[in-house]
Amino acid sequence: MNPTVRLDDQVYVALQQQAVKDGMVFATPNAVLRKMLKLDQVTNLVQPGESGEITLYLNAPYYTGKTKFDVIISTNIAPGYVLYPSILSRLKVPDNKVVLVAKDKRNSASGRITEIIPVGKTPRGKQRFDIRVDEWTPVDFEDVNFNYCGVAIK
Repeated sequence: MNPTVRLDDQVYVALQQQAVKDGMVFATPNAVLRKMLKLDQVTNLVQPGESGEITLYLNAPYYTGKTKFDVIISTNIAPGYVLYPSILSRLKVPDNKVVLVAKDKRNSASGRITEIIPVGKTPRGKQRFDIRVDEWTPVDFEDVNFNYCGVAIK
């Protein structure tokens, strides 16, 4: 059984200060602690059968009302996606793999993230990000179960 660890306000403020000092402004407390404790340098964190790289999947349908698949491909920017801290902290930027999926046309394209830029918040206060990608390459369609925000990781 894993113990539950709670942080008091003083520790949380110290983590925030350390995050700013380390340039990890949008990092989670876990990410800051991992860096401070040098846990990312441990080589056996990957479970057997895993490659070690997380792939970010973004839903980009062709129907109107959302940014269309073709627009994202042509601009190399996936705009306004909500990335929860639990997802954001697992991405390695730059160079993390990203797959754009259009379920309605069974289309997919793959690229590498070059930058993730905070661009505002949803009406409920969730942080939105523009995700810049170096270049897209068509890949075989893979059906993915997205979260409410149209994002998944594998």
